[in-house]
Amino acid sequence: MTKTSLDHYFELLDSDTGVDGINELFTENALAIYGGEVARGHDWIGRLHRSVIGRRKSSRHEWTIVEKTRDRLVAQWQESGVDLHDKEFTASGRAVTSLDDTGRISDLRLSFESGTDRIRVILGRHLEAFALEDPDDRREVIAQVYHEDVRFFEADKVSVFTGRAEIAARTDQVLTMAQPLLAQIDGVMENHHAVLWQWTIVNPIAGEARGWEVVRLDGDQIREFVVFTEDADTLVEGMP
Repeated sequence: MTKTSLDHYFELLDSDTGVDGINELFTENALAIYGGEVARGHDWIGRLHRSVIGRRKSSRHEWTIVEKTRDRLVAQWQESGVDLHDKEFTASGRAVTSLDDTGRISDLRLSFESGTDRIRVILGRHLEAFALEDPDDRREVIAQVYHEDVRFFEADKVSVFTGRAEIAARTDQVLTMAQPLLAQIDGVMENHHAVLWQWTIVNPIAGEARGWEVVRLDGDQIREFVVFTEDADTLVEGMP
């Protein structure tokens, strides 16, 4: 049976030379959303996957293609491996791709549905709420990941959004503007019911911004999140 671009993608995630090969599976201006992290175009897709592969010492993926048409592939996937702290991990989820006429990937959404790293699953859904282009998909994720009384404190130190409806309206606004070339997780720390994670976002107008976010959890839902950055002007350039 002829292998698809999605078959090659999972194989390369586990290989020593995966980054360069992964680039070739995507169209020049492709969009890749990997567990909520975002990359647009060959160079940024390579940078994101270099980061992803660099977070573990080893990994092994298993997957099943559950839908296959000329322009779309859907797979259920599982991953097991060893992280940089020599701890074994597992994860599973779904991957949906759109293909061009040559079979290359023009759009990838790989989502985490479960895993031993519970915080990474929650952060993946959190990031998807601000990354997915389909409003129905975003609202489904928002209903899953945010507490009904969630509060969001933006980096401008002024704006506060309360409740799922206000956050959904804010994601609608953000996604009408120029979208980042890269939105990437750089590090995560957990303490009881709080998470501190570091991020990099590359704004196509103003360049690279870095910062942190504090997330307060209520079970597996986010009750509050606060954004901190010294690059606020860069981050919001071109945004409403």
